[in-house]
Amino acid sequence: MILVDKDIKSLGDKLIIEGYDEDCVGAVSYDVKADIFFKSSETDSYDRYVLKPNEYIIVKTKERIHVLDNLLGIIGEKNSLIRLGLLVSGPRYQPGHKTYIYLRVLNVSSNSITLNSGLEIAQIFFEKLTSIPDNCYDKIECSSFNDETTYIGFGKYDSCYNDMLK
Repeated sequence: MILVDKDIKSLGDKLIIEGYDEDCVGAVSYDVKADIFFKSSETDSYDRYVLKPNEYIIVKTKERIHVLDNLLGIIGEKNSLIRLGLLVSGPRYQPGHKTYIYLRVLNVSSNSITLNSGLEIAQIFFEKLTSIPDNCYDKIECSSFNDETTYIGFGKYDSCYNDMLK
């Protein structure tokens, strides 16, 4: 079951623990805003970025979420940005996960597209689970991306993923 606007509003700052804005609540989702942009191979950040055709960038949102133990957070694209030529992808945020949202944005158009901090870049849907899992993300010792306040790239997977790059 997907949470609707009145459910999201009632949980408000329990779900979006930093950057909550009631105006971002839609019928069944919450719009998240771009904050900082990172090239995947760098830790330098930008508050404005011109994304070239076939290029992607990592986006940190202004919102810091806390997915409650009985929910799953699902990232969705914005129809208007799809039409512009931007594909936005993000992970499924597990119950208990507390973090800023990090997204991958790919320009599939033939035009360069300027991205600015504050752009409503994606939306998050909250799906209610049938019960609370035995092992929520914040209780798992090896969870690499919980409480990620600054971009950590591959995190603890750095050595194995860097070996895959050529």
